[in-house]
Amino acid sequence: MRKIITCFVLLLSYSCQVQQGNNVLWQPIVPKKKSKEAQLELPLKFKSYQLKENTFSKILENTGNTPETGKLIIVPNPKGAMQEFNVWKSKTVDPKLLVKYPNLQAYQGVSTSTTTSKIRLEKSKSGYEFMVIKTSETWFGTSINTSHYLFYFKKDLPKGSKSYWKNKTNH
Repeated sequence: MRKIITCFVLLLSYSCQVQQGNNVLWQPIVPKKKSKEAQLELPLKFKSYQLKENTFSKILENTGNTPETGKLIIVPNPKGAMQEFNVWKSKTVDPKLLVKYPNLQAYQGVSTSTTTSKIRLEKSKSGYEFMVIKTSETWFGTSINTSHYLFYFKKDLPKGSKSYWKNKTNH
Protein backbone atom coordinates (compact mmCIF):
# COMPACT_ATOMS: atom_id res chain seq x y z
CA MET A 1 0.00 0.00 0.00
CA ARG A 2 2.84 2.39 0.85
CA LYS A 3 4.43 1.70 -2.56
CA ILE A 4 1.16 2.48 -4.33
CA ILE A 5 0.77 5.76 -2.46
CA THR A 6 4.40 6.69 -3.14
CA CYS A 7 3.98 5.93 -6.86
CA PHE A 8 0.76 7.94 -6.96
CA VAL A 9 2.41 10.95 -5.28
CA LEU A 10 5.38 10.79 -7.66
CA LEU A 11 3.11 10.52 -10.68
CA LEU A 12 0.96 13.42 -9.48
CA SER A 13 4.07 15.50 -8.79
CA TYR A 14 5.46 14.83 -12.29
CA SER A 15 2.09 15.61 -13.86
CA CYS A 16 1.91 18.92 -11.99
CA GLN A 17 5.44 19.83 -13.12
CA VAL A 18 4.54 19.11 -16.75
CA GLN A 19 1.34 21.14 -16.41
CA GLN A 20 3.04 24.05 -14.69
CA GLY A 21 5.97 24.06 -17.11
CA ASN A 22 3.71 24.18 -20.16
CA ASN A 23 1.16 26.59 -18.65
CA VAL A 24 3.96 29.12 -18.24
CA LEU A 25 4.42 28.88 -22.01
CA TRP A 26 0.89 30.02 -22.89
CA GLN A 27 -0.60 33.23 -21.51
CA PRO A 28 -4.09 34.38 -22.56
CA ILE A 29 -4.04 37.87 -24.07
CA VAL A 30 -6.55 40.34 -25.43
CA PRO A 31 -5.66 41.25 -29.03
CA LYS A 32 -4.97 44.93 -29.70
CA LYS A 33 -7.36 46.48 -32.18
CA LYS A 34 -4.58 48.15 -34.17
CA SER A 35 -2.29 45.15 -34.44
CA LYS A 36 -1.43 42.93 -37.37
CA GLU A 37 -4.67 40.97 -36.72
CA ALA A 38 -6.71 43.91 -37.98
CA GLN A 39 -5.27 43.18 -41.43
CA LEU A 40 -6.19 39.48 -41.26
CA GLU A 41 -9.50 37.82 -41.85
CA LEU A 42 -10.19 36.64 -38.30
CA PRO A 43 -12.26 33.62 -37.35
CA LEU A 44 -15.72 34.42 -35.98
CA LYS A 45 -14.66 33.16 -32.52
CA PHE A 46 -11.16 32.55 -31.22
CA LYS A 47 -8.92 32.56 -28.16
CA SER A 48 -5.71 34.55 -28.26
CA TYR A 49 -2.50 33.49 -26.51
CA GLN A 50 1.08 34.58 -26.19
CA LEU A 51 3.71 31.82 -26.47
CA LYS A 52 7.22 31.77 -25.07
CA GLU A 53 8.50 30.32 -28.32
CA ASN A 54 12.13 29.81 -27.30
CA THR A 55 11.07 27.67 -24.35
CA PHE A 56 8.52 25.79 -26.49
CA SER A 57 11.16 25.15 -29.18
CA LYS A 58 13.56 23.77 -26.55
CA ILE A 59 10.91 21.27 -25.44
CA LEU A 60 10.63 20.02 -29.03
CA GLU A 61 14.38 20.20 -29.71
CA ASN A 62 15.22 16.60 -28.78
CA THR A 63 11.97 15.03 -29.88
CA GLY A 64 12.38 11.61 -31.43
CA ASN A 65 10.75 10.07 -34.49
CA THR A 66 8.40 7.70 -32.64
CA PRO A 67 5.67 8.00 -29.99
CA GLU A 68 8.02 6.32 -27.50
CA THR A 69 10.63 9.08 -27.99
CA GLY A 70 8.09 11.91 -28.18
CA LYS A 71 7.74 14.90 -25.86
CA LEU A 72 4.75 16.11 -23.87
CA ILE A 73 3.39 19.53 -24.81
CA ILE A 74 0.31 21.44 -23.76
CA VAL A 75 -1.65 23.45 -26.30
CA PRO A 76 -4.66 25.70 -25.67
CA ASN A 77 -7.89 24.84 -27.43
CA PRO A 78 -10.49 27.31 -28.76
CA LYS A 79 -12.56 26.90 -25.59
CA GLY A 80 -9.67 28.14 -23.45
CA ALA A 81 -8.73 24.79 -21.89
CA MET A 82 -5.23 23.33 -22.09
CA GLN A 83 -4.78 19.93 -23.76
CA GLU A 84 -1.76 17.67 -23.37
CA PHE A 85 -0.28 15.83 -26.35
CA ASN A 86 2.61 13.44 -26.89
CA VAL A 87 4.35 14.65 -30.08
CA TRP A 88 7.19 13.33 -32.21
CA LYS A 89 8.89 14.35 -35.46
CA SER A 90 6.79 13.63 -38.52
CA LYS A 91 8.17 11.46 -41.28
CA THR A 92 5.50 12.60 -43.74
CA VAL A 93 7.07 15.90 -44.81
CA ASP A 94 7.43 16.12 -48.57
CA PRO A 95 11.19 16.13 -49.39
CA LYS A 96 10.55 18.86 -52.00
CA LEU A 97 9.20 21.10 -49.23
CA LEU A 98 12.32 20.50 -47.15
CA VAL A 99 14.50 21.58 -50.09
CA LYS A 100 12.43 24.74 -50.55
CA TYR A 101 12.08 25.40 -46.78
CA PRO A 102 15.11 23.85 -45.03
CA ASN A 103 14.06 25.20 -41.61
CA LEU A 104 10.61 23.57 -41.75
CA GLN A 105 10.01 21.23 -38.82
CA ALA A 106 6.94 19.00 -38.68
CA TYR A 107 5.51 17.04 -35.77
CA GLN A 108 2.57 14.76 -35.18
CA GLY A 109 1.06 13.40 -32.04
CA VAL A 110 -1.86 12.17 -30.01
CA SER A 111 -3.72 13.47 -26.99
CA THR A 112 -2.73 11.92 -23.67
CA SER A 113 -6.40 11.84 -22.64
CA THR A 114 -7.97 10.30 -25.76
CA THR A 115 -6.44 8.56 -28.76
CA THR A 116 -9.17 9.98 -31.04
CA SER A 117 -7.58 13.43 -30.83
CA LYS A 118 -4.57 13.83 -33.15
CA ILE A 119 -2.31 16.85 -33.54
CA ARG A 120 -0.06 18.10 -36.31
CA LEU A 121 2.20 21.08 -35.93
CA GLU A 122 4.76 22.69 -38.15
CA LYS A 123 7.36 25.31 -37.44
CA SER A 124 8.40 27.83 -40.02
CA LYS A 125 10.12 31.19 -39.75
CA SER A 126 6.81 32.86 -38.81
CA GLY A 127 6.07 30.51 -35.90
CA TYR A 128 4.14 27.32 -35.23
CA GLU A 129 0.92 26.22 -36.92
CA PHE A 130 -1.29 23.72 -35.08
CA MET A 131 -4.10 21.47 -36.30
CA VAL A 132 -6.04 19.14 -34.02
CA ILE A 133 -8.43 16.62 -35.53
CA LYS A 134 -10.97 14.87 -33.36
CA THR A 135 -13.78 12.63 -34.50
CA SER A 136 -16.33 15.42 -34.11
CA GLU A 137 -14.34 18.60 -34.76
CA THR A 138 -11.19 20.19 -36.14
CA TRP A 139 -9.43 23.18 -34.64
CA PHE A 140 -6.41 25.28 -35.49
CA GLY A 141 -3.73 27.39 -33.85
CA THR A 142 -2.32 30.05 -36.16
CA SER A 143 0.70 32.26 -35.54
CA ILE A 144 0.18 35.98 -35.96
CA ASN A 145 3.86 36.41 -35.20
CA THR A 146 6.37 34.26 -33.34
CA SER A 147 4.75 34.92 -29.97
CA HIS A 148 1.04 35.62 -30.67
CA TYR A 149 -1.38 32.83 -31.59
CA LEU A 150 -5.08 32.48 -32.35
CA PHE A 151 -6.89 29.20 -31.58
CA TYR A 152 -10.22 28.57 -33.32
CA PHE A 153 -12.55 25.86 -34.63
CA LYS A 154 -12.70 25.17 -38.35
CA LYS A 155 -16.43 25.95 -38.28
CA ASP A 156 -15.59 29.50 -37.10
CA LEU A 157 -13.61 30.38 -40.22
CA PRO A 158 -15.50 32.88 -42.42
CA LYS A 159 -16.71 31.35 -45.69
CA GLY A 160 -14.04 31.48 -48.37
CA SER A 161 -11.22 32.30 -45.97
CA LYS A 162 -7.95 30.44 -46.19
CA SER A 163 -6.34 28.47 -43.40
CA TYR A 164 -2.67 27.49 -43.22
CA TRP A 165 -3.84 23.86 -43.34
CA LYS A 166 -6.34 24.32 -46.21
CA ASN A 167 -4.31 22.38 -48.76
CA LYS A 168 -3.05 19.86 -46.21
CA THR A 169 -6.37 18.33 -45.13
CA ASN A 170 -9.95 18.01 -46.28
CA HIS A 171 -11.42 17.53 -42.80
